Amino acid sequence: MGEFDAAIVHGRDAVQAAESVDHAYSVAVAHWGLAYAYIQRGEVDSAIRLLERTLALCRDWTIPILLQISTGLYGIALARAGHVAEGISTLRQAKQSVKEAMGTGNYHTLQVLWLGEAYARDRQYADAMDAACRALELSRQFNQLQFEGWALRLLGELELQSGPPQIATAEEHLQQALDLGQKLGMRPLAARCHADLAKLCRHDGKVAQADEHFRTATRMYREMGMNYWLQANESELKALA
Repeated sequence: MGEFDAAIVHGRDAVQAAESVDHAYSVAVAHWGLAYAYIQRGEVDSAIRLLERTLALCRDWTIPILLQISTGLYGIALARAGHVAEGISTLRQAKQSVKEAMGTGNYHTLQVLWLGEAYARDRQYADAMDAACRALELSRQFNQLQFEGWALRLLGELELQSGPPQIATAEEHLQQALDLGQKLGMRPLAARCHADLAKLCRHDGKVAQADEHFRTATRMYREMGMNYWLQANESELKALA
């Protein structure tokens, strides 16, 4: 995974095909799929524009399940764009509505995970840790390996950020997340783990290992065109230098 160029091309084709037959549900789903590719790559402004159209279509045509799922994706897009308070409010709403409508399945785990990230961006570390632990619990309960990897990565990140760095436990969680990312072919997850491990090694005074992880993350980000994450990684490491 991580083939964002191909995903975006196919997503645009899907939007065009859906719009050519003027089928509201298909247009909304196609916009959601393309927005998901953009948000994973880090192109949040493009994702937000698409999701605003998706949400409008869902409201106009009464498509409740897709409305709830799209609301969560819109929330994390807002948080990553810097509108953190609005993102948290939107994600809270999405998490509750998805749970009520669909139970504690895939999409609920994803909403919890995104909410944890949004809390972390707002430095609400206790709430972020609770959400990350809950996402990990859910992912393991329902054998959602892809979400387990992301939950482990978030836990590792939080253990570095909240209070004195918990080097040992953070390293354990980040390594477990990296192992899952490599096993499942989830290259964006693996790249994020290498970036986090670079920061961890800097905290721990392991400069050579930090540089190796940083180079790996940088290479992977460039290969996937994940410029948002590349720039964030470079800024964070400069702050630690």
